[in-house]
Amino acid sequence: MGGGMEGDQARTSSVLRWTSSGSRRLTRLFHRLRTEGASRGQQTAAIGLGTFIGCTPFYGAHFWICMGVGRLLGLNRLKLYLAANISIPFLAPLLVFSEVQTGSLLRRGTLYALSVDMIRGIDPWAFAVDLLLGSAVVGAALGAAAAAATWWIVGPSDLDPADEALIAESSARYLAAGIPAWELANGKLRSDPVYRDVLRQVPLPDSGRILDLGCGRGLMLAVLATARPRWRGASPATWELHGVEYRRRMTRLARLALGNDVTIEHADLTHYSLPPCRVALLLDVLHLLPTDVQESLLARLRDAVEPGGLLVVREADAAAGWRFTAGRLINRLVAVIQGRWRRRFHFRTTEEWTSLLARFGFEADRGPRVQPTPYASLLLWTR
Repeated sequence: MGGGMEGDQARTSSVLRWTSSGSRRLTRLFHRLRTEGASRGQQTAAIGLGTFIGCTPFYGAHFWICMGVGRLLGLNRLKLYLAANISIPFLAPLLVFSEVQTGSLLRRGTLYALSVDMIRGIDPWAFAVDLLLGSAVVGAALGAAAAAATWWIVGPSDLDPADEALIAESSARYLAAGIPAWELANGKLRSDPVYRDVLRQVPLPDSGRILDLGCGRGLMLAVLATARPRWRGASPATWELHGVEYRRRMTRLARLALGNDVTIEHADLTHYSLPPCRVALLLDVLHLLPTDVQESLLARLRDAVEPGGLLVVREADAAAGWRFTAGRLINRLVAVIQGRWRRRFHFRTTEEWTSLLARFGFEADRGPRVQPTPYASLLLWTR
């Protein structure tokens, strides 16, 4: 596990530069505890060992045991201690009872009788030995079960080390806005493949302005800004990264996270005057616009995207059956949470999206790419 610990330390040191000292020390500490020991094996070991520690009768010392074991073995100390809380007051009496009975059964082949006379005549030293022996056996059994469940739940990672590093550094930019902002960024970058797909699959140029329309909190721009210095090996890209967002809160968050690396504008795409660009991104944006505004925006993009440039679109396929229905329900739920009860969505089928883009001069580059997401997401890029 030594190599894993060194990798965790390297990732942590590479991302801490995004937070200042002093007032952000607590944020940095939580980030380190939250992200250390993140491999499947390390998480399994942390939950299994933490459960075992929680079953031991060293009440009051579980926290310090978890901190020491985690540091020694390179495991996630936060997860170790959370697992050790199996001995919460509600469960502790049941644990102690089962452990003492197990110890007695192993040592003498009999169980303690449940009577007042037994309690009065019990030998404290014999009880302590039974408790220690029983806690080791019960803790090992529960720890093994918890470890097996963790191994199954976590599952194998589909991210290679390069993607892990990219996500870690990109999401760490959001530490400046606090742990909740970092958690959202980290979770979204891991669960949604579009950010990696744009970077790995789309034939992005080495230079020019990349314009992200409806950029939200700027996650795609954060990934591009992180990849820019090491684009195509050791050669950096000279992208001018530019985002446009209508929601003021998201605009402020993107500016705080991305700083001077990216230009973020607050504007309404309905009337926004598009600057010239080499690449334009519309990721989950067009379906939020009325059909006439979709067409108006694409007409303006036809003039803004430089000859040979790219328009990259991610949208849902309205002909994808239950998978599309699931995605539409998620969109509706998000709108309700945001207080936009009356928001209407304007989806199209894959053929309709492709035809719409072709009407405005954008020809598909080797056709659309369907991503492995549960919501029938479609990623296509056009020239």
